[in-house]
Amino acid sequence: MATQYLAGRAVVFTVEGTMAYTGVAVSQNSIQSASLSDEFDLLEVRNQRGQTITQMAINIRHRITIEMIPTAVAGTNTQAAAALAVELPEPLTLVTLAGFELPEFNGNWNYLGGGSIGLSNQGTISMTLPLGRPDGTALTPVNIT
Repeated sequence: MATQYLAGRAVVFTVEGTMAYTGVAVSQNSIQSASLSDEFDLLEVRNQRGQTITQMAINIRHRITIEMIPTAVAGTNTQAAAALAVELPEPLTLVTLAGFELPEFNGNWNYLGGGSIGLSNQGTISMTLPLGRPDGTALTPVNIT
């Protein structure tokens, strides 16, 4: 890590972390941003006058969106090698995040679909992956035939 200097109040300033999934190794991507949200379904019970008297949070889940740039594996610095990492995961694939400053980001996540690959004449290819895990634990995907 490069030397960092601070004047004033300390803040968390990093998006350091790694990501890997089937077909894409830790060394084949550079994470640019990560955004975490918590979600749940809200059930409300109302009395005969329509006033809410009870609220229940069910189906608690976390969602995270990762933006990354596909890269070549060290020692194979060609665009063709980098292109090998331009691959969206299969539905519900386990994606492993590690090394993030905030522990809530680390661990296994499921790919939720809706990922995107962006091309630009102003910069590099970028990919966005929506990930999730219900109740803080990724589910194990299986193929149904």
